[in-house]
Amino acid sequence: RIGAMPARSAMAGMFRVMRSSSSSLRLRGRLSATEDHQPHSSEDEEEVQKKEARLKMFFMDIAENKWVTGVNIFFTVFALYGADVWELLGPPPISADPVLHTMSMLVFLFFCVEFA
Repeated sequence: RIGAMPARSAMAGMFRVMRSSSSSLRLRGRLSATEDHQPHSSEDEEEVQKKEARLKMFFMDIAENKWVTGVNIFFTVFALYGADVWELLGPPPISADPVLHTMSMLVFLFFCVEFA
């Protein structure tokens, strides 16, 4: 009944068939590639888990450091109130705007790194 459908629908249906068959071919290719893969030994898995645990502990130690916590608190207060206090102290000269923008960018980057 393809002849009864408008040309646009017939083309869309043909495209769906072509897309699904190519994705199934890709899927089959992936499956055949993974079948050849040799599983890791339990010693390798244990070593990887130990390395991951050490890495997590390293980053947890950094995140819980009192200096990092202090910087985090300062940056949070600056992010919330820095620009407002900047304006309350008097109209700053336009030449000082790069200072505020640089500090804001550093705070933003710090929060991005902390979030990651």
